[in-house]
Amino acid sequence: MPAFPYLREPTPLDKPSVIRMNRDTVYSGAIVDISEGAPLTVPDSGGRCMSVMVVNEDQYLNRVIHEPGEHTLSADVFGTLFVNLLVRTLVDASDPDDIQEANALQDQVQIESVSGGLANLELLAVAWPASSEGLSFHNSGLRKA
Repeated sequence: MPAFPYLREPTPLDKPSVIRMNRDTVYSGAIVDISEGAPLTVPDSGGRCMSVMVVNEDQYLNRVIHEPGEHTLSADVFGTLFVNLLVRTLVDASDPDDIQEANALQDQVQIESVSGGLANLELLAVAWPASSEGLSFHNSGLRKA
């Protein structure tokens, strides 16, 4: 299963990558091809706040997952071929041991694209299909025609 790209440390106060980054959160993210389904595994965080936001290509926040276990992501449910997943894990930024515990939880989040398509941000540049046959462009993303 592909690994998620991670922000392993709390956001530096002088270098937030976006305006609303939280100092008490470590982040993971992926863009995932869900055209044929994609099982997402969320670990049991033991009471620590951990959430997975699922945002479709129309930039609609379809669901926020808090429950541990396996969750099936599909185009039928989310309405687009790809979704953006943003995993947020609560952390005590002043405690290195707590940061390590949060990082261990990050490592347990797993996603697998059944179609074998894009499953992490490093592959974004090669995500577009070689042929546009059978696909149409809709709003901000691809749809099966």
